[in-house]
Amino acid sequence: MTSIRSSRLHVFAALTDPVLRIAGAEAAVLYYALVGPWVKRPLRSDPAAREFSYTDGGLVGLLLGLGLAAVVEAVVVHLVLLERSPRAAWLSTAVHAYGIVWLVAAYQAARLRPVVLSPGRLLLRTSLLWTVDIPLASLAKVETPAEVPRGSDVLNTAPWTQAQVLLTLNQASVAKGPFGLTKKVTRVAVYLDDPAALLEALRK
Repeated sequence: MTSIRSSRLHVFAALTDPVLRIAGAEAAVLYYALVGPWVKRPLRSDPAAREFSYTDGGLVGLLLGLGLAAVVEAVVVHLVLLERSPRAAWLSTAVHAYGIVWLVAAYQAARLRPVVLSPGRLLLRTSLLWTVDIPLASLAKVETPAEVPRGSDVLNTAPWTQAQVLLTLNQASVAKGPFGLTKKVTRVAVYLDDPAALLEALRK
């Protein structure tokens, strides 16, 4: 049931109407922040859908650090503004609180939205940020990069750490980001907790 609800949220967020798209994105944030911690979802490993996690590469530390910084900043800004404008102080606190909720949602989404390899397709997902659905027939090269290349056609799905897999495509795929943001890519850099397993599966 939870996976069905989750997929419906992302369908809602992918609608072309800008208001519905924003509403869908916000619904996804609330779902992952409030419901996500209670969802137990082991990775699948079968021919129909083999899943790969990406939560160990510094993501937890990054989100925790940002969360602690947001808490400290919220308290300091609230105290500074309180004497001058209580309304502005509480508005600032509300914005910081939403930021913390988003960080919680980002971690849960990373846990509950793994990379999925299915017959003929590779679905790359990065928390609440990027989704790229790649036909395996469009893969021209799969390699372990010394460094992530630069360019307008490159998508680094994990800029907070070192990607271990670089996918080069023979035709562009559309990467979908938050709030309807899109980007045409021919190279995608990926971090995975077990990159060797994906490389082995793709090279079969």
